Amino acid sequence: MKSRIVAIELLTIVCRAPEFGNSRVLEAMTTVRILFGESVRFKFLVSVLNSNITSTSGLEIEQRPKKKHLPFDYVFRVG
Repeated sequence: MKSRIVAIELLTIVCRAPEFGNSRVLEAMTTVRILFGESVRFKFLVSVLNSNITSTSGLEIEQRPKKKHLPFDYVFRVG
């Protein structure tokens, strides 16, 4: 479970990167799609998130304090 949390946090950070962040994540998710034989990008990620929403711990969205050195405001946690 901890590796899922770290992976989502890393995707969040990379998405918020000023140059090419979104395209890097899309490229990575395309690679995941190909490796797992998925029909669309993010299918695996969405299924992981959906499978945990009904659990007791669920999906948490943590709002980070706004500081200049943080490239993101929110972090999604599964667990």
